[in-house]
Amino acid sequence: MVVDGNTGIITWRPSSVGNYSVAVQARDSLGGNTDQNYTLTIVSKLAWLASLPVQPAPISAANNTI
Repeated sequence: MVVDGNTGIITWRPSSVGNYSVAVQARDSLGGNTDQNYTLTIVSKLAWLASLPVQPAPISAANNTI
């Protein structure tokens, strides 16, 4: 699984069918970070994943949190 640091696009080709637990962490230059955990269920060996970020994570200037 590869995350493009410029675009946020995640690409991955699974090796076999099954469930895969995924954890993604994003950090910014101000020290803010966030985690996203999810499970991917692969039902076909022909699967290919390319995911665009849903939306940018807003940063709170008041306390540097996402």
